[in-house]
Amino acid sequence: MTPAAPDDGARPPAVRSPLHAPGTGAGKTPPRQTRSGKSRPRRTRPGKPRSHLVSALVGILLAASTLRALVTPVGPLLSTLEAETGAGPEALGVLTALPVLGFAVVSPFVHAISTRLGVERTVVLGLAVIVAGSLLRTSSSSAVLLLAGTAVLAAGIAVGNVLVPVLTKRFFPDHAPGVTGAYMAVQTVVAALAAGLVVPLHERTGSWQVALGVWVAPAIVALVVWLPRIRGERRRGGPDPAVATAGRAPDDEPAGGPADDVATHHPGDAPSPWRSAVGWQVATYFLLQACVFYLTITWVPSVSVDLGFSETQAGWQIFWLMMFSLVATFGTPRLMQVGGDQRFVAVLLPVLVPLPLVGLVVLPGAELLWVALLGTSCGGSMVLSLSLISLRTGGSVAAGRLSAMAQSVAYSGVVLTLLAASALRDLTAPGPQVLWLIGAMAAAQLLVGLVVGRDRRIAAGPTSAD
Repeated sequence: MTPAAPDDGARPPAVRSPLHAPGTGAGKTPPRQTRSGKSRPRRTRPGKPRSHLVSALVGILLAASTLRALVTPVGPLLSTLEAETGAGPEALGVLTALPVLGFAVVSPFVHAISTRLGVERTVVLGLAVIVAGSLLRTSSSSAVLLLAGTAVLAAGIAVGNVLVPVLTKRFFPDHAPGVTGAYMAVQTVVAALAAGLVVPLHERTGSWQVALGVWVAPAIVALVVWLPRIRGERRRGGPDPAVATAGRAPDDEPAGGPADDVATHHPGDAPSPWRSAVGWQVATYFLLQACVFYLTITWVPSVSVDLGFSETQAGWQIFWLMMFSLVATFGTPRLMQVGGDQRFVAVLLPVLVPLPLVGLVVLPGAELLWVALLGTSCGGSMVLSLSLISLRTGGSVAAGRLSAMAQSVAYSGVVLTLLAASALRDLTAPGPQVLWLIGAMAAAQLLVGLVVGRDRRIAAGPTSAD
């Protein structure tokens, strides 16, 4: 039995502008210590680091904008889709579960694919699949094509889910929480607009295909931006040198520190998160917050209609939920520094959930307050979960493995939870019962937060118990 690895005592990185990564500004860079203890000046990075970082940041933000906007509009349109496609309750249950099922099935393979093709090429492949899936699901009024297209685009979204945190770790290792908050903000705004405008678009155009299909536009724009990067890589005959060095100390010393040298630069020897207690803690927290989020955006609109709200009002509830999630993406990185680790924020966020669930039933007139609390919890929890992938690893290879594991575990659990919620509604008839399931997930998230918030990393070594 391998003894537990000691805590490396690393502190969460300060939240600073992502464009002020070490080594990107003017002026002299202080010398560093080599492993032999001698001091020598740092080498400058090749190329134009600042322009590469700006380009990388724009690419990350655009890729992130595609990851929810094709999922959030479905909930407010469920009754319309049932009426116009002939899909029954069972098919609608499958439709709501298909995106996260795709995430669960595809996520474990994304790291291997990106290792073979390169991260940028894999991102382009994922964006192309998203576009193809969206066009397929809106190509006719067929329930079969609706389901098939949703499955295809879910596979593409899974690629982005895994690789956007990896790109963040690679380019901005010392600013991961700040960059994570930025791309979550963009993702949230686009998803909120999609949820809020999908019903008015359907009412204006009379076509659910148009109302859903228009949200493929961010994926097309992101694809246009990412394509030149892989063309440039092909002309140079290799990967972008900034990709290999951005945010990383020279001489192959990883930004995360010497302890993660193996994980960062020798993929075959990188620690496996599947055999790590810290890895499972991150995956479980990711699972529980994802269950709260997807149950909320999928079933709260239906519950709101049960409680007397119109479909349009229910759609705008999700819009405001996402907008308050946006506010949380800016505040959460700062809260992650309270107390020297992430336990405070990991517990605080799920605490916000139970009150609005009861409030929606008992005092529906205060819907904006309840939606604000739910949105703050969902948005903050997502930022924290994604940031933990970077904070609990030392290099981009290790982050990629943990990202793939956490999202595979999380979305597998979300699929089962969504199917359970659908079965619960079938058994109990319309009503607020699904809200109590959301509350149970939040309570479990709180308990796991007490553990995952401790300042630890996945230790180097193939069988670490952390």
